[in-house]
Formats: sequence, structure tokens, C-alpha cells
Amino acid sequence: MPEVTKGREAAGKTMDGFDAAVPVAVSDDPDGARTAFRKELIPYASLPFYRSMLERSGFGDDIAAFDEGMAAGDTGKAMAGLSDELLNSLSGIGSGEDAKAKVRDYADAGATSPCIGGIPAAGFDDALEAVGELL
Repeated sequence: MPEVTKGREAAGKTMDGFDAAVPVAVSDDPDGARTAFRKELIPYASLPFYRSMLERSGFGDDIAAFDEGMAAGDTGKAMAGLSDELLNSLSGIGSGEDAKAKVRDYADAGATSPCIGGIPAAGFDDALEAVGELL
């Protein structure tokens, strides 16, 4: 969010009305949800805009590890390079409180209209219920 704020300011825009997708999963199997989220991140970690954003956000080592796995043709290794720290910075995975806290993080960082997105194979209905009071 700090990078988004800088970009919007450089373009002469405020954060008013800014939408941010907040990936959330309420699950009794947070490791499984993280694996599903890593799969979802493969195209993003491959695109220049998102790569640059992740690198500027302090996840250059994750991108390097991802690249190493992809260069070797090993998608599993590439996904493993995307650390739990990176996933936790982007998403709320685990309990309803984890999901709610991540939506609050995005709002506190300047997203004036955070919208949640489900993570495949995880409890989206439970996530909606957990964060519903915030939306």
C-alpha cells in the first residue's frame, strides 16, 4: 500500500475511492490455503509490474527464489520461494480474526474501499462472514 499511495500521489490522485483486493481464507488448514494462494500468485510473480512492486516492498529474495525455480522448470520450487512472510503481507489466512485483521491492515494503509477475494479451496463463505461487519 505505501507504494500505491506514492504512485497515486505522483499521478495527482488521493486514496479516496481506492479499491484494493484483499485475499482472505478462513480455514482449519492454513498451510493448504497458503499452497493454494501460492498457485494463484504464479502469474503475478511473473509480470513486471507485480514483480517490481514486490521487490520494492522488500521481497526481492522471494522473487529471486521464484525465478530460480521457474528457470529450472520446477513450479513447486518456484512456489516455495514465495515466503509465508510475503503471503502474510498480502493476505489474511487462518481464522476469522486473521481475515478481519488483514482487511483492517489494508484500510489502515489507505484503501478506502477494500474488497475481499477468496483463495481457492478455502472457506470464502466463512471469510465473508468474518469480515462482513467491516465492509
